[in-house]
Amino acid sequence: SLVGSEMCIRDRLARLYFPDTVNEESAIANLRNLMKHNPHLIAELKGAYYKTYNKTFTPRQIGIIVQYLGEP
Repeated sequence: SLVGSEMCIRDRLARLYFPDTVNEESAIANLRNLMKHNPHLIAELKGAYYKTYNKTFTPRQIGIIVQYLGEP
């Protein structure tokens, strides 16, 4: 389970959610699109100090993502 884990690099999390993508950039783009189409997720992440340029997610942010998207 990712919830309660330490900081997670965005690229790794994207690959967990999209393991079959051709490359890392595609996985990141897919995760970004999924997040962008969920305004409640984005609002809650922003409340947890998420910025789109962040390269890592905090444990709290990971918990929010899993709450909305489920376990990868």
